[in-house]
Amino acid sequence: MQLNVDCIRDILIIVESIGYEECLSFNDFYNKINQSKEKNNPQYKKDELQYHCLKLYEAGYLDLVLNRQLTEPIEDSFKFKTDLEYRKNVLCEPDKVSYIKDLTYNGHKFLSNIRENNNWNKTKKIAKSVGSYSLDVLGQIASSVITSLIQANIGL
Repeated sequence: MQLNVDCIRDILIIVESIGYEECLSFNDFYNKINQSKEKNNPQYKKDELQYHCLKLYEAGYLDLVLNRQLTEPIEDSFKFKTDLEYRKNVLCEPDKVSYIKDLTYNGHKFLSNIRENNNWNKTKKIAKSVGSYSLDVLGQIASSVITSLIQANIGL
């Protein structure tokens, strides 16, 4: 699945609206992000939101509660030194998001740089021209867009 950068931004905006010490079940989150659409024609499908939430979690932007479903028994799990080694050797179903807790500090920083539509559109335009929509590149571009706006506003 390809990253949908608008989905990434929409997720961050919705997660930011979750109250302190609250969390949303994935189903409640799905309903909240799609509430402006008809139930028969949601803006984002569940698997698309699951995928993008997991990528934001992997990038360190979201705090989630995951549900890992093993397809093999874990009786010999002690022989693996790391979680990564264990996961490579024991077949797992893809992780599923059970609950969405909050943005991380890095998630807040990234969202702050892309929240305004003007900044977001400039960021996407530059990303398209350089041919990369990775989260790292989007973060660098968004930060540069903000830096150039700051310099323009203080006369540098």
